[in-house]
Amino acid sequence: MQNGVKKVVNLGTYGGHRFDGKGPTAALARVEKAIANIPDTEHVFLRPGYFYSNLFNQIAYVKNGVIGGNYGDVNNLLLLSHTSDIADAAAEAFVTDNFNNGEPYYVVSDIRSCAEVAQQIGKAIGNSELSWIPFSDDDTRNGLKQAGFSDELSEIFVEIGQFFTKGYLNEHYNTLAEKPKLYKVKLEDFAKEFAIVYNAN
Repeated sequence: MQNGVKKVVNLGTYGGHRFDGKGPTAALARVEKAIANIPDTEHVFLRPGYFYSNLFNQIAYVKNGVIGGNYGDVNNLLLLSHTSDIADAAAEAFVTDNFNNGEPYYVVSDIRSCAEVAQQIGKAIGNSELSWIPFSDDDTRNGLKQAGFSDELSEIFVEIGQFFTKGYLNEHYNTLAEKPKLYKVKLEDFAKEFAIVYNAN
């Protein structure tokens, strides 16, 4: 490579094997493909799952006793990722050879159902009755617009939920004969972080 870069550590996303759709999943899949075509360079593709921090967007709903999304059945499993675990994986990828060149590596902190997410967050904030509500696409779309999201951005979030419901986001991870290790921050740990932010708002 003319600029002397010998290693690229790319942060993509689960579902990064799919090129369909108009949202970030397809865009990041194209980024991975472009990087893979750079000659004479080692490529490490990190794929986190659903960021725990996305759940902070639900605080206003949780204050009204609701948490949910257009993710289908409440028992569907989320690949959950904490930003600190992603940072640790990225740092390790830069300074070691512990990652396979060109093979996607999933940075997953925990794997839990939507129902468990609601249960643990409810426990942390003192609301034992909090449960995950499956939203329709229209409910999700309208809620996002009411929260000030543009039409375009609302559709992208709806699409992400649709991809999750159809199993697209987890499908490549599920095919791996040997799954990478789970990282440190478990759902119960994040629920405590959620409670701190929740109580400060």
